[in-house]
Amino acid sequence: MDDALAASLDGFAGTEGASPESVEKVEAAFGRKLPEPLRQILLESDGISGVIGGHELQIWSAEEIIAYNRANKVQDYYPALLMFGSDGGGETYTLDYRTNPPSVVLVAAIGFDYKSAIPIGADFILFLERLKDSRSLFDR
Repeated sequence: MDDALAASLDGFAGTEGASPESVEKVEAAFGRKLPEPLRQILLESDGISGVIGGHELQIWSAEEIIAYNRANKVQDYYPALLMFGSDGGGETYTLDYRTNPPSVVLVAAIGFDYKSAIPIGADFILFLERLKDSRSLFDR
């Protein structure tokens, strides 16, 4: 993991990193390349949790990313979205592949759609930067 990314996640709790094959399995399951910073996080620690700027950030393990997206049939209804984590409450951090690179949006864990997606980062790094701002993520 590069130094800037590691500094953003300083103090986070994690586990042993995912294998490259596990990360590739996520990409193959959804036909999408994960943003490089997210790939780095999963390879370093297969699932992390902590707080940035007062915002809870849980990034799921590679296996959980597959399981949660399939259980919620996300790609059946919203093929451009890929959930990868949670705020620890009722919202998910989700990649939106309608943009290139994929942006990060905040969506309700249940009953979401494209219109309810709240943009919180034009890319993964800007998403982490936005979390440093203590304002509510619902403030556009």
